[in-house]
Amino acid sequence: SITTPALTANTTYDLVSVALGTCNQIQTGSAVVTILPLPTAAISGTATICSGTTGTITFTGTPNATVTYTIDGGANQTILLDPAGNATVTTPTLTTTSTYALVSVASLSTPVCSVNVTGTAVISIQALPSATFTANTICSGSTGTLTFTGTPNALITFNDGTANQTVTLDASGNATFTTPVLTANATYTLVSAATTTAPICNQALTGSATVTVTPLPTATLSGTTTICSGTTTVISFAGTAGATVTYTINAGTNQTITLDASGNASITTPALTANTTYDLVSVVGACTASISGNAAVTVLPLPTASATANTICTANTGTVTFTGTPNAVVTFTDGTITQNITLNAAGNATYTTPVLTTNTTYTLINVAVTTAPFCSQVLNSSATVVVNQQPVVTATPSSEIICSATNTNIVLSSTITGTTYSWTAVATGVTGASNDSGSIINQSLSTTTAGVDGMVVYTITPTAAGCTGLPITVQVNVTSRPTVIISSPSTSYCEGATT
Repeated sequence: SITTPALTANTTYDLVSVALGTCNQIQTGSAVVTILPLPTAAISGTATICSGTTGTITFTGTPNATVTYTIDGGANQTILLDPAGNATVTTPTLTTTSTYALVSVASLSTPVCSVNVTGTAVISIQALPSATFTANTICSGSTGTLTFTGTPNALITFNDGTANQTVTLDASGNATFTTPVLTANATYTLVSAATTTAPICNQALTGSATVTVTPLPTATLSGTTTICSGTTTVISFAGTAGATVTYTINAGTNQTITLDASGNASITTPALTANTTYDLVSVVGACTASISGNAAVTVLPLPTASATANTICTANTGTVTFTGTPNAVVTFTDGTITQNITLNAAGNATYTTPVLTTNTTYTLINVAVTTAPFCSQVLNSSATVVVNQQPVVTATPSSEIICSATNTNIVLSSTITGTTYSWTAVATGVTGASNDSGSIINQSLSTTTAGVDGMVVYTITPTAAGCTGLPITVQVNVTSRPTVIISSPSTSYCEGATT
């Protein structure tokens, strides 16, 4: 027998002859060594997969060959290629990188040909993306901010309580999301995180963040009222406890006041003489809010009143005339009795005094309105009813006898300076008497019938300072002048004779 060399192709061995000593004989026959090709195998499936998923390893090679391989350098494992020379294996769920390495391949033929082979397929693991987030605290009426951190470039899905929203983390793994304007706490819930490059890995997320909305502080003010000029009132503030309220007075510079633990504060105004408005500007607590509202203090002028009085003649009533604030009540006194009088809608009133015989002064004490806020004012003015006395006339002489055709001489006088006099004349059997005025009655009177006396009665009325005194009468008797009648017979006498 002989051992062939290592053969790689079919080889035929043919007999030629056989010799034994000197004997030689030609021979025929042959032996054929058939060379089977060595089996082959290759491995593929290198890939990156998401953690927690499986991969596929593909083997190809000599049909029906048995492939030996290892996983991560472990024990040999085998897989049989199908008649087409293919086989696959599904990896278990992987969370770390795994390497599948070829060891050898053996044919199914006889003889069994086996050959060591090399090749690997590496399954790399992409870690599942993750994310967390936080939310801030805001003032009502503002937007909130969600701050996300996690896997760089991951797409984060979250829910606002109504619909899903997304945000993409930057290369540093950060992102922010601005909420809509909020007036109440809003909770946002994580839904998932996904990578944005192959393989696209997704991971369901849990967790929530709440944007805490701090209510805006509030403040109101009250104190709208009507007061009397020169008085004070109270302006009250109410709202969020501990808040600082900014306000203005008549649109002036800002002023502040701090509400107490019960949310209240108040100020007493100075004595006001003009309408004053207190306006809210803002309120500051945990948050700041612009606010509006006002309290208007209407200042009523103090009522006024004055009085005038007339001049009267003694034993008459006088009139005191009041003027001032319409409908006000005026308190006055005559020094003995205190009285009230109400002015009418035009601000006027008159008071009729009792019968007076001397000057009387009426002093104003107070004036007050009759409707809220019932303003009043102390007064110190007065008015005097001047009482003029009636003049008393004296005639000198109080009666007179004159001869006809002579003048009267009646002098009129009074104790009151400035008295004037007027008279009426009633004549009986006399001419020359007439109604007149003056301080002397000086009239030429004559009887109308010779030998018959007459008379004139003068009624004299005195007047002083508008006052008329009681009239007096003066009677003037007019004596008729005597007459002489000479009579004699119609005859002639001698010189020196008598009759």
